[in-house]
Amino acid sequence: DFNRVKLENIEGQPLSDYINASHVQVGLRSPTPDTLTDFWRMIWEQKVERIAMLANLVENGVVKCVQYWPKEVNGDPLKSDQFTIKLLKEDVWSDFTRRQMDVTKKGSNLSRPVTQYHYTTWPDHSVPSHGTALWRLFRKLTQDADNTQPIIIHCSAGVGRTGTLIAMDHLLDQAHRENGIDVFACVTALRQSRMHMVQSVEQYKFIHLAVLEAHTVGSTNSP
Repeated sequence: DFNRVKLENIEGQPLSDYINASHVQVGLRSPTPDTLTDFWRMIWEQKVERIAMLANLVENGVVKCVQYWPKEVNGDPLKSDQFTIKLLKEDVWSDFTRRQMDVTKKGSNLSRPVTQYHYTTWPDHSVPSHGTALWRLFRKLTQDADNTQPIIIHCSAGVGRTGTLIAMDHLLDQAHRENGIDVFACVTALRQSRMHMVQSVEQYKFIHLAVLEAHTVGSTNSP
């Protein structure tokens, strides 16, 4: 619980400070219809400007995430209790989509930019064939970012794909600093912050391969 993201309490609702998220670059599960408002509350209160989404809305006929952004660029905004979300721009590449949004809080003239990077080709219950596209997404996600602001990373449950990407980032940094990596120690530390991070042996192996690929071959800033 020490690592949990806490929302501001809503008067008269004693448990309203809870959302299923942890301060690990903030890793969390995808929003549902019941948690959509809390999702945007967290983005606003934590001053989040960037989101990485690693799941699709529907996978193999199963809903994995509620659509928390408007359907069309410059179309009808999405309204969620305290917030109004406008979709200003959408750029589509082969493996991911970038959506630039504007978020306004009800009763306030304040608005904030939020950019989502949606990775669309991660197979359900599997791993990508290589790490190149994920590294491209992560470079886009972090370039020009304010390092003082948290970055949200989510999939469906918020532990498998989310934990894999967070581990990849931590370990590539370790490889650059120490010329070596300790995947076991990294995953263990992540699980101490958020249970079940990195769910499968396949994901564990993929972390090794993706970090090796980035460290030896390098990645590119452009998709």
